[in-house]
Amino acid sequence: MPKRRNPIFTASALGFIAVCVIVIVVWEIFPGVRSQTLAPQDQVSADELSAAIEGRRQAAAELTRSATFFRQCFVVLLKSQNYGRDLGQSA
Repeated sequence: MPKRRNPIFTASALGFIAVCVIVIVVWEIFPGVRSQTLAPQDQVSADELSAAIEGRRQAAAELTRSATFFRQCFVVLLKSQNYGRDLGQSA
């Protein structure tokens, strides 16, 4: 009695082969992608790196100040709403 092949394994193997063929074809169609991913990274000077880090620090400080300001405005708004409610209840 001959062995029967499992259709799941056959479908999986054919699917794997199809994916490999598609990847290879796409890889050949777009060679620029391959050259960009394998290109060595340029070295950054210490001055450029420190300037970039300082720029990030300043941006983070501005965001922190902005968030603090909005939080303070929100607290003042809530207090004013509660104050208005308190005045309405006492009348």
